[in-house]
Amino acid sequence: LLEVIADLHLPMDPMERTQALADGDHPSAANMTLDLESVPLHVLLKCLSVVRELLQDITQPGLSPNLVTLAETLILPGMQTADAAVRETAVHCLGLCSLLSLNFARQHLFLFLQAVEIDVEAVQATALRVVFDLIHVFGLSAFETSSATKDEKGARSSSTSDSSEQASSDNTDQHVYSILLFALNTVL
Repeated sequence: LLEVIADLHLPMDPMERTQALADGDHPSAANMTLDLESVPLHVLLKCLSVVRELLQDITQPGLSPNLVTLAETLILPGMQTADAAVRETAVHCLGLCSLLSLNFARQHLFLFLQAVEIDVEAVQATALRVVFDLIHVFGLSAFETSSATKDEKGARSSSTSDSSEQASSDNTDQHVYSILLFALNTVL
């Protein structure tokens, strides 16, 4: 996809393009950094739509390095654009990536929750669907950081650090639960 975007922005006639390809000057996805601000919104939306369709057809769990790179270079920057339609498609794409990997889902859960809280209604609805899909697939316990989860992994030696971690963990859990309750009340 990055090569397609680069091709769209290469200001050269077909003869120059053929010569550039023959010389090996064609940008590849591995060495190309793309400034999404220079990409027209309709092109970015189309690329994200293609990525969304690609991600919907993936059946095996786990994220390949290519998908992680795609998420970092196209999807996450797409969530930062000013256009709501692009952000909504990017949230959907990131949600589909998150369904493939629990660690990826944990890493981006607060981004979805933040979108539920402060974005426009269409993006909020998509982010809320993503959060519920993640809970449905992985279970609520997969996203808990409470002391019960830590106790399963082993007890800590310092009681002072345990109490501060417990308080921080409880605040995080409380925040997640309050956002989910808010989202449920909004939907209902």
